[in-house]
Amino acid sequence: MERYPLSKIGLITVLLLTIAAPSVLAQPQPSPPCGATYGSSADAVAIEDALYLGTVQQAIDAIRDGMETRGNRVGCRSDAWPYAIPDTTLPTLPALENLWNNVHAPGIAAYDDTLAILGREMPAAALGGYYAQLAGYAVSTNALQAIADRTEASQYSEKYAPAPLVTFPGVFGLSTELADDTSPSYRPGNVADTINVGCAVLGCPTYDSGPGAGIDYLVRDFSVIPRVFDGGLAYDHAWSSALMVEATLQETNPTKSAIYATSAALAADWSATEPAVRNHNYTAKNIWVLSQQYGLTGDATIKAALQDKLDRSLKPGVLMDANSDGLVDGMTNQAFSGLTQVAQMPGRMWDGHNSNMWYQSMNTWAAVEAYVAFRDQGDTALAADIRPYAIAMLDNLSWELTNLGPPGPAGEHLWPIPYSLLTGLWKIAEYEGETRSNWEDAAATLYNWGMFDSFSETGGRATASLGLYLLYMNGTPYVPLDQRLAGVPGPGDFDGDGDVDGFDFLKWQRGETSSPLSEQDLSDWEENFGTLNSGATAATAVPEPSTLLLLVLGFFVQLFRMRGRDSLGNC
Repeated sequence: MERYPLSKIGLITVLLLTIAAPSVLAQPQPSPPCGATYGSSADAVAIEDALYLGTVQQAIDAIRDGMETRGNRVGCRSDAWPYAIPDTTLPTLPALENLWNNVHAPGIAAYDDTLAILGREMPAAALGGYYAQLAGYAVSTNALQAIADRTEASQYSEKYAPAPLVTFPGVFGLSTELADDTSPSYRPGNVADTINVGCAVLGCPTYDSGPGAGIDYLVRDFSVIPRVFDGGLAYDHAWSSALMVEATLQETNPTKSAIYATSAALAADWSATEPAVRNHNYTAKNIWVLSQQYGLTGDATIKAALQDKLDRSLKPGVLMDANSDGLVDGMTNQAFSGLTQVAQMPGRMWDGHNSNMWYQSMNTWAAVEAYVAFRDQGDTALAADIRPYAIAMLDNLSWELTNLGPPGPAGEHLWPIPYSLLTGLWKIAEYEGETRSNWEDAAATLYNWGMFDSFSETGGRATASLGLYLLYMNGTPYVPLDQRLAGVPGPGDFDGDGDVDGFDFLKWQRGETSSPLSEQDLSDWEENFGTLNSGATAATAVPEPSTLLLLVLGFFVQLFRMRGRDSLGNC
């Protein structure tokens, strides 16, 4: 089948829409900035209430009411910026490797483990580090583990915070050090403002264990009384959760891997309980968390929460044309040809906030990850339902970048944009054997704009995207998460053969585990002896070994422990 250039598709679409709805074209087309971000103020409140308290249909209806209020301003962003000139020249793999080896890998290696963790920063960088490692490139494994450990220690649960917990556990809390202008961790602007306001209104509990002991953390952003419908915690929470998933799969220490797996599962539980909010990109971050956990485990409860958030928040917010009549689905006779330039192709978010390119990209990769999770888990109907959204959103984002250019000048909020394109290229286009040159050109535009040129002093930024770029460009095949998890040795399985037996004890005895001759590795072996490991998160019992074998192995364990104590006493 012939593949038409994107510019030709756009021309055909505009011609068809001109014929289909000439009366709408008589209206002046809007251009940014456009007001009425979520419709009227009454619409905004109604959407908020319906998303939390209403049915899925009531949420859809509330969003559609807001769309009608915006009229031909749907898809028009609430602010304006100058575009840079697009350059779609594709980068070479050696150029990407040079950036990794000389800029980003050293940036990760220089991690300062005394600073508070913010998900969009060093956890995002570490996620890129794990991607690059998966692609075969060098990175400091000590730094990756230190970042993962510090991230896990920021998670709100009885493991680190005193009981009773003030809200649902699982979120990666934001340390008040980030809002302290006397701290080296200080992050002025939205981060500090969110923490200060949140702590004043909702309270911030003090952790009593781990690296964050004695520090207050913001661990919630939602409340009925007082009325708080924010969702901002989900932004950093999702980056941290994605790091936990990848650390689970790549950590060579089975004990550490199991800790990260537990953390990722708890994070998904929090994302399932966190209400959807009218700012779609916040809910999209929870969709990302749930998609990864469902792809990893196939958990039915997580699947149900994922479906609910897709149906009540993300899908109703995307401007689509399912029946190809040239009109916006769910609106009254609104032609795409009457919308602002970036919204004339289906796939744009409807409101003034999420139609900004960087928020559009966040919603886009949520749709991509949801499709990938359903596809990988064999949910054919659900995958077919969400796939058109993911493809349309990627096409729309690509059109803006390759036709209008990057939204210059470069700023803090722009670095996530390539993540959605590269996720789509690696997990959809390459995996499914498709050619998506428009996505490639869009990613190249951001590369040539200088998006990947530096490692930010505050961490993540483009490092996560560069890791994905390396995976795609060097041909590393995407492997579904559950298949990768099946190959992760469980605690005590030091030889990686899927069970915990005497051969694993011999590996420990010879100092051939990730922490040679450590008490923790020995305890892991004892606790899991006689089990078959199924990934990092579960173990299934097998018939018990003979009593004689247990006695013999127990004798050697005690002997080695006694020798260890004697050696310590003689130092």
